[in-house]
Amino acid sequence: MSNLFRLPYLQKYADRHGRERVYFRHGSYRVRLPDDVKEIGFLTAYDAARAGDPAMARHGRAERTARPVHVYVAGDGNRVKIGVAANPERRMRELRTAAPLVSLIHAREFSNRAGAVATERALHSRFSDRRVAGEWFAIDPAEVIASLNAA
Repeated sequence: MSNLFRLPYLQKYADRHGRERVYFRHGSYRVRLPDDVKEIGFLTAYDAARAGDPAMARHGRAERTARPVHVYVAGDGNRVKIGVAANPERRMRELRTAAPLVSLIHAREFSNRAGAVATERALHSRFSDRRVAGEWFAIDPAEVIASLNAA
């Protein structure tokens, strides 16, 4: 392991929980690398960071950067939330701590995060006149679902 830390721009430190973290750092450019330096993908991630590809560097494998993401529509009876999540069901569990009646109404899968975020922003812009707060809107869920499916 000590030989790996002779690689240029490699930095390690212990986070506040005592776990060792590894970063590629060059000037102000900093990318977290896989924590296990013995992992096969570590050197691939390091090479990607040197080449300037932070998404590939973070995961060490290209297939992990292309995981599906969902634009979801959730409601609590009076309001509708339009958001992005890799796992909408888990996101609903998280939302229920603040809004106990929230439930998943619809989710559309996208092959990459960029497409999902662009669609979410377009829906937020389209319904901005009916925004209640943040990502919550006073709107009929069927109207949002029709717009989401048409996008």
